[in-house]
Amino acid sequence: MSLIELEFRVPDLKISFIDKLMHLGAYTVLMITGGMYYLFGKDKKARNSRMLILGLLLIGYGILIEVLQKVLPVNRWWEIWDVLANTTGVFLGVLVLKAIAGRGLR
Repeated sequence: MSLIELEFRVPDLKISFIDKLMHLGAYTVLMITGGMYYLFGKDKKARNSRMLILGLLLIGYGILIEVLQKVLPVNRWWEIWDVLANTTGVFLGVLVLKAIAGRGLR
């Protein structure tokens, strides 16, 4: 969906950075949902390394999608700010997962 033109209309909220908030939210949700698998999985020893790999894969995926939007003939735009919003979303997801893990360990 990141490489096709959508006729999806977001209500005009008069927020100039709404697209960046959507990127941030999407990657936060991706990190949390993926990380929950490892957080509550059976293999506690590999949890941190696997969540690190998941985070790096999500960041790499976000970069790849932005690069593809630039080089492919699609009606989408490449922005470094989208990459930053995606990466920030992954880090925010990690913070949420750490908070969940801390509560579960008490």
